[in-house]
Amino acid sequence: MPAWIRDSRLLNTGKEGKREGRPVAEQNSGMGRDFGASQERSSDQQHLHRHHHPLDASVTHVKAFLASLMVLATFMTACNAQCYAITLDSDQECKDINGVIHPLNSKWTNSNCEECYCREREISCCNLVLEPVGFDAKCEKIFHKSNCSYTVEEKNNPGKPCSVNTWVV
Repeated sequence: MPAWIRDSRLLNTGKEGKREGRPVAEQNSGMGRDFGASQERSSDQQHLHRHHHPLDASVTHVKAFLASLMVLATFMTACNAQCYAITLDSDQECKDINGVIHPLNSKWTNSNCEECYCREREISCCNLVLEPVGFDAKCEKIFHKSNCSYTVEEKNNPGKPCSVNTWVV
């Protein structure tokens, strides 16, 4: 057991002010112990106090926040790589790739499984589909337009699923 726990006032074992057979004054003064144990105790106590400093929590929260922003920026970059914009001639409505007219500030999913937004000067669309890329060569990916998803099946045994290691947007 570390000296700082053994010598703690929280472990009072006697009614007459003694812990572990030594008087309280002797324990608190460091008498009766070797210099190394005293240094170990004060070092451990300083270590404990350092972890409870209010600024430490703030620094930890800031570091966690910055790490989260880095992850978010990475994902946003990956997502933006699958988005595009179409400049509009009219600022009243949007005509999509299928010729369907949409009102300003509306959102829809087009026939290519892209989520699109109608804005004043453009239509912006982003891919919604995760595409399998990490699978065995004996397998093939099959796109299901009805629900905007892929499955991966064996080429020589349709219907038998293959495992996929990697999916990309």
